[in-house]
Amino acid sequence: MKRLEKIAALKRLGLDLGEIAQVIDLYFVDPIGLRGKEKVLEILERHQAETTARLRELGRFREELDANIARMRRLIAELQGDATAV
Repeated sequence: MKRLEKIAALKRLGLDLGEIAQVIDLYFVDPIGLRGKEKVLEILERHQAETTARLRELGRFREELDANIARMRRLIAELQGDATAV
């Protein structure tokens, strides 16, 4: 039962099944679970770095979207202006 509880706790932390497989045995070979905790910390720090990188990419994408939306609005306004001038 303890193993299932540990797996559930690791899932709640955001670890996928592959990462849980890397960690789970470490908790049970070390009486205080230090090695398991160190591995979880390593994984969480990697998740944090990946998330930060993705957020930067999303920020750049958002800026591109904003610029494209503004460009389309200007083009539409220009075309509407040309259509009323005819």
